[in-house]
Amino acid sequence: MSHSRNLRTLTVHAGQHPDPQYGCLAAPIYQTSTFAYGSFERGAQIFAGETPGYVYSRMANPTVVMLERKIAALEQAEAAIAFSSGTGAISSLLLACLNPGDEILFVGPLYGGTEAQLRDLLPRFGIRAVEVASADALPAAITSHSRMIYVETPMNPTLGIVDLAQIATIAREHRLLSVADNTFATPILTQPLALGIDLSLHSATKYIGGHGDATGGIIAGACRHLDPIRHVGMKQIGACM
Repeated sequence: MSHSRNLRTLTVHAGQHPDPQYGCLAAPIYQTSTFAYGSFERGAQIFAGETPGYVYSRMANPTVVMLERKIAALEQAEAAIAFSSGTGAISSLLLACLNPGDEILFVGPLYGGTEAQLRDLLPRFGIRAVEVASADALPAAITSHSRMIYVETPMNPTLGIVDLAQIATIAREHRLLSVADNTFATPILTQPLALGIDLSLHSATKYIGGHGDATGGIIAGACRHLDPIRHVGMKQIGACM
């Protein structure tokens, strides 16, 4: 999908095409847990990743994939993963990318559910969360155990603003993974990856959902970062949309 198209056009058309069977303009909802493979051989190839196809809706589903491709186009990202909730996206990210002994640095305050994971959940796995007051304070807080910088902008609920380009520069200089929660801005106002951030994260329950009738989460970025998150979040945790 070309990113040169207007954002309004991408919002409508990116990631989806008329239904090939009936020509439906609206994307159909595939209400299935499993998929037929046609033959044992093709099923084995799909399971092995040698042939594209769907295995089980916990890992991937055609309707969800259309959403993922749409958000990836809006975020100017290589790919995206959709989760059952913003919290599901955050926990999958943290557990996939951090190991015992690692540190995550964050510029607070953050959404309360995020801080609860950082302060209460991660220590149970031997992972330390370190709050810093501002982006300027980050370099002094980085240690040999630091692995990730996590920020929100605008922050929830204070609406504080963080300079994402500055965060990205600091992360690159210290070889850390940079993550920005883009929930409040949405890709319409901010595209963190274009500013150098590695991963852009959303609680799609809020502005992306928009009507208060659905929960969801999204992470967008490069496949090299997303592949382990998909494996942990979908296959092992089961935080599927």
